[in-house]
Formats: sequence, structure tokens, C-alpha cells
Amino acid sequence: MDRLLNTSKLKQEIKSNLHFQSNSCVAYLQNVFLSSGYFYDGNGYHLEFAVSNLVESDKIIKLLSEYGIASKTTVRHNKHIVYMKDSQSISDTFVLLGAKNSVLEFNNILAMADLKKSINRATNCINANIDKALDTSFKQVQKIKYLIDSGQMQNFNSQCRQAAFARLQYPEYSLQQLAQVLGISKSGIKHRLDKLVKNEYE
Repeated sequence: MDRLLNTSKLKQEIKSNLHFQSNSCVAYLQNVFLSSGYFYDGNGYHLEFAVSNLVESDKIIKLLSEYGIASKTTVRHNKHIVYMKDSQSISDTFVLLGAKNSVLEFNNILAMADLKKSINRATNCINANIDKALDTSFKQVQKIKYLIDSGQMQNFNSQCRQAAFARLQYPEYSLQQLAQVLGISKSGIKHRLDKLVKNEYE
């Protein structure tokens, strides 16, 4: 499947806007990118201009900086590469090169990536909370069974015994769900179960 945004698509848009460009500096950057530019939106984002000598790469860096765009340089296969990985710098360069539609697509890519990260974080958090709740419930059930088998359950008041039997009946329930079953607050059910686990009877 083709990427939402790729080098070929980006160059096509820049090319279609060349005749609207009167600024010679921008026209120079457009032509350099059309001849040797590259955009990658795989694992991270990368935009680059590849030129044959240091003088030209310095010129590109200077021109970009005049528009407030920060870039870096490296050498690869005898080519001087001016590149950027910061999404804001890439987006600003798209605008400078006249690729405004590509800016919209790029921003959509960034938004979708942020959304996926947020969903993953939320999912991980939910799963961690579920695992923690199930682990706590298992320990509560084991302790309650021990108290029953050892005859110690009778030492607790009726409210704690009620909480104990509710936990045995609904081991998969969260504290909030158990609280609703018993018609009490979440802190109330937690307090009663804690007393059972710690063997703090009155």
C-alpha cells in the first residue's frame, strides 16, 4: 500500500507550483529538492536535500535559517546532505516549497500517530489497572477462604462478613462494582476488605 505522503507525491505538488514562484531563493530550494530531495515518513520523519559540495549545502542551510527553519548536515556517498527530522521544521519546509496540500496530509499523519500513541497509553494503563485489580481480588479471595476454613470469619462484624461473601461471589468485580452490589461507597468496601486481609477484626 502506498504511503499517504511520499517523495514522488511531494515533488509533483512542488512542480505544479513552480510557475507561481517569484522568489529566487525559494525557487532555488524548490529546484534542488526536485532534483535530489527526499522525504520519508516511515519510522519517524525525514526530509533532506542532497547536493554535491559543501558550499551548496551551506547555502541551503543559510536559506532555510532565514525562514526560521533549523536543519543539519551530513555526508553520505560523497553527497552533502542537508536534513531535518523535526516535524515542525519539515512542515515549515513544505510550506516554503509551496506544497501546502502536503502540509495538510503531513499534519494528518502526525495527528493519527499522536492518536495511536494516546490509545496505546490508555490501553496499557487500563490493562495494568485490570491486572492489579485481579491480583488484589485473588489475594482477598484466598484470605477470605482461609478465614472461613480456620473458623476466624466469625470474629468479624456483619459488615465485613457481608463484604467477604460478596467478594467470593464476584471475584472478577472491581471495588466500584462490589460497592454498587452492597449499596455502599467504594472507600467503604475497600476498608472492609482491607480489614479482612489484615485480619483486623473487632
